[in-house]
Amino acid sequence: MAQHLVLGDNELTLLQPAVFTIGPEDTPEALQKYASLLTGQAGDVGSQSNSSGRGHVQDIVKGIIEGETRVIVSGMSMDEIFKERKMFKEKVIANVQGELSQFGLKMFAPLPSWFY
Repeated sequence: MAQHLVLGDNELTLLQPAVFTIGPEDTPEALQKYASLLTGQAGDVGSQSNSSGRGHVQDIVKGIIEGETRVIVSGMSMDEIFKERKMFKEKVIANVQGELSQFGLKMFAPLPSWFY
């Protein structure tokens, strides 16, 4: 994933060469949320969205990862981004997991050690 970010007067292209293992949590509530996501159903019974299936889930997860990374990077200086990689990684994991939970999803594997 590549993101072009502008931080004040600085422009930064951020490459995220990482693999995320994400899947449904194994609780009844989370599985219900995940099933609704897969079928394209909103919270209302009988309501359908235009998107459903695996591609839809991948698009949502990609959007969450990119969006949360953007939020974290916007609150950091260029120095912090490069010097505080471990903190950056921990924030990405925590923020992404927080958003994934609303869809019944969970991050199973942390980012690779070379990421920080």
